[in-house]
Amino acid sequence: MRLGRLKRSRRLWPFVVMLSLAACATPAPVTTGISEPTITAQDRRACPGGVVPAARIEFASRAPSYDNATPLTQLSNDAGLTVGRVALGVTEVKLSLSAQYRIRHAPALTEGVCAYPDDIVLRLSYAVRIVHVAREFANEPCLHAAILAHEMRHVALDDKLIPREITAFDTGLPARVGNGAGFWGADAAAADRRVDQVVTTAGAVLVKTLDDVRQREQVRQIDMPDEQPRIAAACGGRLNQLIGVAR
Repeated sequence: MRLGRLKRSRRLWPFVVMLSLAACATPAPVTTGISEPTITAQDRRACPGGVVPAARIEFASRAPSYDNATPLTQLSNDAGLTVGRVALGVTEVKLSLSAQYRIRHAPALTEGVCAYPDDIVLRLSYAVRIVHVAREFANEPCLHAAILAHEMRHVALDDKLIPREITAFDTGLPARVGNGAGFWGADAAAADRRVDQVVTTAGAVLVKTLDDVRQREQVRQIDMPDEQPRIAAACGGRLNQLIGVAR
């Protein structure tokens, strides 16, 4: 079995999540909705089982940056809130995923070529991580502190959730890319495309899993129905006065 080419890093699946102090949603069950590639009868017939591939996920975390200059209306629009609701603060996250891997080739037992993925690295990082507090609270230290504290709870929960979910996903990553199975193609290029699909889908499932878990847990643990009334009651009820003026 000869060593195939080193696949250069490929950006697989960027996504953006906006968590705002305003809307309280009902948690949804985690479901990826992504169909994972199957090992076909042709793969089994033509490609002998290989060695379980080396596969891992690397996550580059970083601290958020801060924005106090964006107005309520823009934050609310960016967060996708319905008319009549405003975002006091927003935690904006954009995760970027890329992949690097090798493909090993071997002649198929039938005609064609078998491709085996190996040395797979999925690299996840923050492309954007910004904590916004609306501009209207820049000169309101009590409210600014209360809203910022809420948004920092989102940050802290991400710091706990993402590494935990990555560790769990990392354990099953070899199985998601075939567990040593070969992928058949009429020629090397066709077999390589099968591997590309398998790795791309594994990355998509990782990102969707993270997205679902984060949305569910952020709502369950932080954006509870009593959270905005709690902020509204803080600082002597100052929020209602400011929001009335801002509108």
